[in-house]
Amino acid sequence: MTADREAIRVELPAHPDFLRIARLNVTAYGAHLDLDVEQLDDLRLAVNEAVTWMIDDPTPSARMVIMIHREGAEIVVTGGPEAGDPDAASLPHQTSAVDELIAAILGATVDDFWLDARTPRRFQLRKRG
Repeated sequence: MTADREAIRVELPAHPDFLRIARLNVTAYGAHLDLDVEQLDDLRLAVNEAVTWMIDDPTPSARMVIMIHREGAEIVVTGGPEAGDPDAASLPHQTSAVDELIAAILGATVDDFWLDARTPRRFQLRKRG
């Protein structure tokens, strides 16, 4: 986990009805870091795609955790099914198991991303400010 005192951790039901709350928190954090309107829109779209991909067919009691923090000039958004901050460095990009459209959208909206298609799914997005 990052030492950033402004880090945000949001735990929500892993259901599409709560996708708006994930987008809202990430966008609000980006606005706090003075991202411009285009950057915020890109980040919102990337979070929408990544979270939708992550929670595809969850169990009724499933939870998701979204971690949002800053690393230098980057906003970092990590998502997974449980508490904690997955270490992206230890997980490979696994875009072969990912729909090409999702990978294309993420590639066009954030500066770097990884998707772990193993069960349970996890992701990380990085957007430079």
